[in-house]
Amino acid sequence: MKGGSTLLKKDHVTSEGLTGDPTVPDVRASFFIVPTDILEALHQEFSALAGERSSSGILYRTGYRCGQTVTAKMNFQLDDDGMLGDALTNLWIEIGLGRISSIIPTDEGALKIVSEESTEARSMGIVRKKVCDITTGYLAGTASALTGHDFVCEETRCFSNGAEQCEYILRRKV
Repeated sequence: MKGGSTLLKKDHVTSEGLTGDPTVPDVRASFFIVPTDILEALHQEFSALAGERSSSGILYRTGYRCGQTVTAKMNFQLDDDGMLGDALTNLWIEIGLGRISSIIPTDEGALKIVSEESTEARSMGIVRKKVCDITTGYLAGTASALTGHDFVCEETRCFSNGAEQCEYILRRKV
């Protein structure tokens, strides 16, 4: 074929000796561990490259895709959206972005999530602004993957902005 190439489908052998189609994603999740300092470095780098406002959106989208992808890799989905709070609390411990101390339904049908130990905020320190962009994106992406509905998440209080704890509002996107 002139000017192009042909992709031949062959069995792919993994490191464990299992075979499979390389065009089909492996259902076993691969992860890497990074120090929490990387969260501060990501904030600094994106802010330097794209500016403060754009960097916030980039970090949110990054967190969203991470939450979506990791949850999908776990092959875990909820049949009942009413179980979302419990599922997030249990998953959040494994994710490593902090500890959720409470999730309270609001009158508007959203969830108010309180985190006393936001890894992202703690890594940034007191900087007099809300900083949990990756965290809020991750929460929205995880909720979206768990339920099959689009979610958004907004930080309303932040440790890095002088609050005692971080608070987020998670709601279905309209």
